[in-house]
Amino acid sequence: MDKLEYLMKLNHSLSKMPEDERKNAVRYYEEYFTEAGPEQEQKIIEELGPPKKLAAKIMADFAIKDYDSSDISNKAKKGVSTIWMIIAAIFASPIALPIAIAVVAVVIVLVITVFIIFLTFFITSICITLGAVVFLVLSIWSLFQSIPTSVFFFGIALAAVGIGILLGVFSIWVTRISINGLVKFVRRVLSKEEVGKDEK
Repeated sequence: MDKLEYLMKLNHSLSKMPEDERKNAVRYYEEYFTEAGPEQEQKIIEELGPPKKLAAKIMADFAIKDYDSSDISNKAKKGVSTIWMIIAAIFASPIALPIAIAVVAVVIVLVITVFIIFLTFFITSICITLGAVVFLVLSIWSLFQSIPTSVFFFGIALAAVGIGILLGVFSIWVTRISINGLVKFVRRVLSKEEVGKDEK
């Protein structure tokens, strides 16, 4: 395999990535080959490993970088695209199909678990915030009957708003950490599989 064939295969394996990112990745490795010179082509190809293995690593790295760089309001949408990028990276890697299916199954189970945890915290956060509204109404209503009771209900309303906000932020944080962990898990699985092949 020569440089041109390697880069074509790499480009094809990166087809799931956004076009600009794919072109930048291929251009980077094209420059890497050019700087090394034609006499070093085979050495670099051996160093980089199969194009599919390199593509899987590039896609996993891109997924986590893209997720980390997105703002909080965009995390949910980015989280879904990150998961799809992870699954695409698994199938783009040169591991055996049964192993790829097993890894994807594990990833899907973990994604469902993370989603359920996120949903639980999010719904709890909304319920507590709605409870705060009820206590605020009670606070206003009881203001005309008993000021200490009104202050008590107002305090509960403030505490509920604070807890609701904390739970909402916590659910976003847990989701972010979980997605980063999934990407790292996939990269580790791909690396271990490649090391196993090299030892054989």
